[in-house]
Amino acid sequence: MAAYKALGQENARLTAAAKGLERDLQRFTADGGALAAELHAARETVTRVEHENRQYVADLQAFERQADTLTREMHRCVSLCPSSLYVCVLEWQVSLCVPSVGCRQRRQEAGVS
Repeated sequence: MAAYKALGQENARLTAAAKGLERDLQRFTADGGALAAELHAARETVTRVEHENRQYVADLQAFERQADTLTREMHRCVSLCPSSLYVCVLEWQVSLCVPSVGCRQRRQEAGVS
């Protein structure tokens, strides 16, 4: 009889352990689904950021081209009016600036309205 009692206790212990393992498996499966969703969201973020970075590079390249063009224009202006270099550079600066107090002041210095 003691052997049957011991077997019953062992069975109860193993059944409880199996149920615990099943709960762990369900929790890990649910966690895996959540991790998969997080991974998907992270991949979408990486794709979006890569696109933004490509756009920033394109914008920077356009800015560099614009700066090169403006530099060439300044050199052309200087070559056309070497005797009045200061006024020429001021006119060039005025043509670049957006309306502000500093720009109005530069316009007045250059004699441009």
